[in-house]
Order: sequence, then C-alpha cells, then structure tokens
Amino acid sequence: MNGRIVLIVVIILFTGSINLSAQTTWTKYMGNPVLDLGPAGSWDDSGVVLPSVIFDSNDYKMWYYGDDGSTTRIGYATSPDRITWAKSGSNPILDLGPSGSWDDTSILEPTVLFDGSMYHMWYQGFDGSLRRIGYATSSDGVVWTKSGSNPVLDLGAAGSWDDLELRQPFVILDGALFRMWYTGSNGTIQQFGYATSPDGVNWTKHNENPIMGLGPSGSWDDVWIASPRVLITQSSYEMFYSAFDGSNIRIGYAISPDGLAWTKYDGNPVIKEGSNGTWDDKFLFVGSVILDDSTYNLWYAGFDGGIWRIGYATSNVDPVSVQTSGALIETFSLSQNYPNPFNPSTTIKYGLKERANVELKIFDIIGRELSILIDKEQPAGNYEIVFDASSLPSGIYFYRLQVYPANGGEGDFVQARKMVLMK
Repeated sequence: MNGRIVLIVVIILFTGSINLSAQTTWTKYMGNPVLDLGPAGSWDDSGVVLPSVIFDSNDYKMWYYGDDGSTTRIGYATSPDRITWAKSGSNPILDLGPSGSWDDTSILEPTVLFDGSMYHMWYQGFDGSLRRIGYATSSDGVVWTKSGSNPVLDLGAAGSWDDLELRQPFVILDGALFRMWYTGSNGTIQQFGYATSPDGVNWTKHNENPIMGLGPSGSWDDVWIASPRVLITQSSYEMFYSAFDGSNIRIGYAISPDGLAWTKYDGNPVIKEGSNGTWDDKFLFVGSVILDDSTYNLWYAGFDGGIWRIGYATSNVDPVSVQTSGALIETFSLSQNYPNPFNPSTTIKYGLKERANVELKIFDIIGRELSILIDKEQPAGNYEIVFDASSLPSGIYFYRLQVYPANGGEGDFVQARKMVLMK
C-alpha cells in the first residue's frame, strides 16, 4: 500500500533565489518489484535487469535482459498502467549470436525506440573477451533482425578512455539524427561518451569524449558511473544515471544545455537503496525514464545481494520554488500534521536549521515502514508535504523525521508523531 504525496517547499535562505527541479524528489512504488523472476528453469529465473520502456499506442512496452545463471538474453513485456507487466510468450526475443560471433556469450542492456514505423534496438554484446554495442530492428518489437554491420559501435583505439568496454547505450532520435550516450571503460575508469549517427548503424564518436567523468574522491560517484538515460525537455537535457562509491550503487541526476556539457545535481544521489531487508537494499541501476503528462516515470533494476529485479518510481514534473527571506531557523523541527484526524490527506511540516540529509517516513501502528516521503539532502528551510492516504485503511499511523547535518554540522535530530486516518 502507498499513499500519494505532493511536495510543497518554502526554503528560507539569506540571499538569492533559485529553482529546484522536482524530478530530484522521487517516490518508489510500494508494490515493487513490478517485474519479477521467471519460474525455475526458465531463461530469466535468476535475474531481470535494466529495462528499456516506451509508450506506444495504448500500452507501455518493456525490453529487459534476463539471466538464467549462465548467460543473459533479452526479453519483452507489456503493461497497461506502468506497473502490471505481462511477459511475452516468445521470450527471449533476442538471443545469442552463433559460436565465434561478437555476441555469442551474452547479450544485455537493451535500449529501444520507435520511429513511427520501425522499432530500433541497441544492446551490449559480449564474446567472452570484449563488450561492444550492436543494433537490431523489428516491425513489431518481438521479432528482431540483427544488423549485418554489428558491432555498430566499437572500442576506442588502444590507450583511449574506452578501449576495453562499451556498455549501456541509450539512444534518442532527434529530428533525423540518432544521438547516443554510452558507458565506456579502459579497465580502470568507467565514464560516459557520446556519438551521433544518421542511420543508427554508422556512428561518429564525439571528439571531446568522455563527456562526463567521476566525482571527487569521497563522493557518491567516485569509483564509476554507468547507465546514462537522457531526456530532452523544453529548455535543457536531463540525465539520470547510476554510480558506485565502493559500497553502494545509487541513482543521480544532471542537466545540460546541449547534451555534452553536464552539471551534476549537488543533492545527488536522488534515489537511494531501500531499507535493510528490502528487495533493493544494495544496488540500483536506472533503466528507463519517461516524461508522461505531469509525471516522470522511472524503471530501475534493484539488487538485494542475491537477485536483480525491476522496480518503478515517480516524480512530479512541476518545479519547486525557493523563496528568500531574512528569517533565521534556529532548530530542527517536526510539526503536528494538520488536519488530524484526516481523510484522506494531511499536511506535514518540518524545518531545517542547516543543510542536512533528511529522511521522512510513514509507519503503521506496529512499526512497519509504509512509505518514504523524503530521502535526500536538503538546504536549510521550512518544508511542507501533503500526504494522500487514499490507499490506506482507517487507523493510527506515525511519521518520523530523521536529520543528519551535512558538512560536519552538529547534532542529529529524530522525532516521530502520531496521526489518525478516519474514513
């Protein structure tokens, strides 16, 4: 079960005025994972990973790679509502190449687009030694023909930044130009590159690659970055990507005016691993992001230390304004929700005296975690969240705020309050 939330933020700062994008605040679907393993003995009984999702006609369509414990291949599923998925009876819909070919050991990490008449897929192929990017086409998204030119994107020259591996391609069709962001590695550092193509087959790498590198030592993305996923919006390019700090793989956000020069969000990561014992408590790999009406929809692969499965999260598209004031917030605080009792929505307010890592969660009366409203770093300010409990039964619930000051601040803060839902 999950309530819906609407985030309304009024930040009290001392000087200046900025805008924060709400796509940095995400809510995981409480019914996750939305795509699970196949039955024992099937082609995807050990893992389902890295979904590529598009909306076509009346359905959402997903391509993902499945693991049977010895190799990986690509499958297909459809959904009417983003969360209820039916796997194709034709799976796997893209199989390994013949022995001795460039993709005879595993195929994985698909990205798919539809141009109105044809489906295009780019994917990683592995021959037991090299990882490169191939291409296939389909008239229906199920029966695919691999390109005779594969691999269509090959390794860089010896000594270059991408001379060992090419992975996780993501492609958009911008007018008549195919544009690809991909992960490249020289065996030591894994970074992002960019390439363009007039036909999806013949690619030219950008002469200033890599276009995005690692974060500084000690940051959340200082070991490697992976799986760039890009949206073109009205005023900018937006990227969601995964990164590793030596312990955790989480999801971050960056923006760019041209798709080449990127600025990382200073509150990264925007989606973190789940609580201990949950299905995604170790690693998160972003798979696909769709801007649909007023909502960002994100599908990702989650790992619990043993199994990869696919989950779903959403973010409100509307910007959150940041206003200025000369007022000083002297303490961390959590106010009583209002109204209380409530049906079906209530407002929760809290205040931050300084920049801090913030967790705001909902629990039932026996202490089970029901929803994570906030899990990110936020600047000093006063915040309001409207929590919609339409999907919850009447009863007593608790909301808990945990604050861990950033940048060496003093004094953690934890407080919980009771609220009553009466229907």
